[in-house]
Formats: sequence, C-alpha cells, structure tokens
Amino acid sequence: MTPDLAFVVAISGALGIYFEIARPGKVLPGVGGCVLLAWGGYSLAKHSVTAAGLALIGASVLLFVTEAAWDTRFIAGLAGTVALCVGSTMLLAGRPRISTTVGCTMSVLFGAVTTVLAAAARRARRNKRIDLEK
Repeated sequence: MTPDLAFVVAISGALGIYFEIARPGKVLPGVGGCVLLAWGGYSLAKHSVTAAGLALIGASVLLFVTEAAWDTRFIAGLAGTVALCVGSTMLLAGRPRISTTVGCTMSVLFGAVTTVLAAAARRARRNKRIDLEK
C-alpha cells in the first residue's frame, strides 16, 4: 500500500471511530474504524518513520485533546491541524512519502471534524451543568 493510501485509510479509520462515539450502538463504524486505523498505521510503519513526524502527530493529538477539554476558541484545534499537516508530510524518510496535497487535505478534514465535535462536546457538558443546577 502506498503511503498516501495508508494515511487516507488511517484517517478514515479515526473518523469511523468518531462516528461510533457520536452515535453509539452502531457497531460497524467503530469496528471498521479500528480495523482501518490499525491497517493504515501498520502500512505506514512498514516505511522508515521519522521521530520528528511522530512527535508532531503526537503534539497534534495533545492539541486536539486540549481543544476538547478547554475552550481555547479553536486555537488548539487549528494548531493541532497544522501540526498534523506538517507531521504527516515529515512522517516518512526517503521515498515514497505522503504527498503534501494528500497529507494536508486529510489533516484539514480531520482537524475540522475534531474541532467541531470538541465544541459540541463542550457545549453539551456546559448545558448539562446548567440543567442540573435548576
């Protein structure tokens, strides 16, 4: 599998897991997402992975978690998206690599979905606290 396709498969798997979390009870998106994420990650790991690319992808995960936990006014989500975009293009050493077009397109898609879901989760937690106080 080419690195571009492996990255698309991995991001698609993560989005499938998001769909399962947003609409629990549908088993197929969660299981399929886990399989796709593992398959894409395994396919990417077969190439020469760089520490810098992994560090940036790890930083993007932390920034997305920060966006979900605290109201950063989308700054952490935007920074996480940029870190994922740069990390995806730097992930593999030598050839073949993840192309900038595929890496940044999938990173922007994933970052947008993550940031919107994080905002919805914060809003739901805030509304739950307000309802409990009544």
